[in-house]
Amino acid sequence: MSGQVFVPLLHKFPLETLSFIIGDSKSKIIISGKLYEKIAKKLATMFDIPLIIIDYHFIPEHSINHRFLKKTILTVGSNVFIEGTLNNDFYSCSVAMLVYNNTAAKKPKGCRITHKNLLSRIKVTSEAWDYKSNDVLLNLLPVEFNIYSVHSMMCLLSVGGKIDFCNNINYDKVWNIILGINMLINDKPNMLTALPSTYTKILRVYAKAFYNNRRMVEYIKNYCQLNIRLMISGSTPLPMNIFYYWYKVTGHKLLRYYETPETGAILGNPYIEDKWRKRKQNSFNILFPQIMIRIVNSKDKTIIASAIGNSEKGGVDNAVQIVSFNTRFK
Repeated sequence: MSGQVFVPLLHKFPLETLSFIIGDSKSKIIISGKLYEKIAKKLATMFDIPLIIIDYHFIPEHSINHRFLKKTILTVGSNVFIEGTLNNDFYSCSVAMLVYNNTAAKKPKGCRITHKNLLSRIKVTSEAWDYKSNDVLLNLLPVEFNIYSVHSMMCLLSVGGKIDFCNNINYDKVWNIILGINMLINDKPNMLTALPSTYTKILRVYAKAFYNNRRMVEYIKNYCQLNIRLMISGSTPLPMNIFYYWYKVTGHKLLRYYETPETGAILGNPYIEDKWRKRKQNSFNILFPQIMIRIVNSKDKTIIASAIGNSEKGGVDNAVQIVSFNTRFK
């Protein structure tokens, strides 16, 4: 809304890395929660820039204030404008986010993501996985994946859905959340996203608590098949035994996807399976809609270009194979 560039900082990075990111990005202000106030103050003092500490008790009280919303939203005919936003020309070419890779490098590399590209990622993923306003996503991804992985946060917000963030989750109680026990109907999750390592931990709890209880085994599988529409596995490798054991327990084949901060999600498994499209543990066999690939020379002149995300059978075409097998293509 303000036209500024958002640079996410991960608390697990060492101070040296955080200071490099702030200096490299030429950040002008730091925003932090009270939990990380101490390190945020160090960085703000180091670079002599303003610091804002968010009061989480203030936000819920004022975010539902209808008078505030009336002042913020302006309607002209069928068009809705938000006060303080800039014109469309600005958003079509300006940077929205600057994301640094989450490696242990002291000087990580930054990736610029424009407003236009971010919107495209949200639209493509929402279309591929059929996001709806009544969706409730149980998000068990680590915070660093939520920074650029639009499916875990931005897609839900764009359609008016809900997200349940479970940071520092107690795995002994995770099945209570998955099964919506003691939760309001509208708050029960119908989607789940997590890394393979998290699914492994959830299965260990299942084996310990329910494996010998036939009634609970049947109940969990029936509940998941009837009430949860999609279970997503993050872009790290998914072991074959976890894929099949999870399917045996819940009746769901985990949907895998591949993405990077630079590209967003480009490859995955099918949301709906048919005779051409099957979810597989060891491969990505579906391209996200509207994906285009280009191979260019040093002067940005296109050598090969192909729209690869619109195949009727969802197969991988020649353009993708060129990139996959000719990595030294010049």
